[in-house]
Amino acid sequence: MSGLILKDLLNLKRNLKTLLLMLVVFAVIFVPQGTSSAFTAMLVFVSSTLVVTTMSYDDLAKWDRYALTMPVTRRDMVRAKYAVLLILAGIGAAVGAIVELAAGMLLHSAPRPQEMLLSILAVLSISLLLSAVILPLLYHFGVEKARIMMMLVLLLPLLLILGSQYLFELTGLPMPPERTVTAVLAVLPLAAVLGLALSYHVSVHIYRKKDL
Repeated sequence: MSGLILKDLLNLKRNLKTLLLMLVVFAVIFVPQGTSSAFTAMLVFVSSTLVVTTMSYDDLAKWDRYALTMPVTRRDMVRAKYAVLLILAGIGAAVGAIVELAAGMLLHSAPRPQEMLLSILAVLSISLLLSAVILPLLYHFGVEKARIMMMLVLLLPLLLILGSQYLFELTGLPMPPERTVTAVLAVLPLAAVLGLALSYHVSVHIYRKKDL
């Protein structure tokens, strides 16, 4: 399985220049405004979606049909994709944390470690939960057919946030207290783990029945 993971990471090398350019653009936009946490969030989401790029490359090269002639199982193929997702999301979170700390030192507004950790874990968890929904769709419909559904899934958190804010303003209800928000954020990592586990089993089930 390590070979499958390495293959995907090497395939992404062709996107390295574009990724670095995006990294610089995001940093220029968010960091000087003191919103480096937004930079981290954007970086984690972009890093997580790169697993979709690897699946697109596989489809173009008819990789799956060839790979299954080798001593690997369909479960191995799916497991490798989820491992790549975790690696890419982890790298995005780590780079974001480094940039946040560096920006805080330069701007003399270093975030408190606990707050930064909770924020990064929340963003990472939400990103992984979205990926947990997207990956089974990709396995079932294919990358091209699932693009619209994937965009809807990625927009869902934004719509929920904006919708909840509008609802609170419309009804005049008070916003949830900070302790409630913190408790919800603290539960997100567990939800991400459970969501990924369920997503993995669903993807394996779909991929085993898929005609290549």
